[in-house]
Amino acid sequence: MFLNSLKTRIKGSAAMEFAMIIPTFMILVMGSIEIGWALYIQNALVDASRLGARMAVTQEADSTTIQSRVSSYMDNMVNSVEGINVTTVPEPATVERGTPITVTVTLPYDSRVAILPAPMILSDINLQAQTTMDKEI
Repeated sequence: MFLNSLKTRIKGSAAMEFAMIIPTFMILVMGSIEIGWALYIQNALVDASRLGARMAVTQEADSTTIQSRVSSYMDNMVNSVEGINVTTVPEPATVERGTPITVTVTLPYDSRVAILPAPMILSDINLQAQTTMDKEI
């Protein structure tokens, strides 16, 4: 009789341990997913800024053309590009060969961009990438 009651307590303790551990485990998993997605978006921003800088230095593109091309590139990468900010300094069409041109792309990391409905860890931050190249033509 004593052994039966001991087995019952052991079974109950395993369920209790599982119930205590699963919330912590799920928070770790969801946080890892969110950080991985933010790193993916950061990498996409770096690629987009390189694309914009390459357009600025090799083509006769103006700031609005670069902004629309970068926004189009990012639209293929994330759910929404609402709030994206693309700045090109100086205006590429007005500078001479050899002048450095900087393209900066900023995107707020919020519920429109995050893979989870409400970002837990990285809420209200701006992801940013910047590329500088010398004008070639």
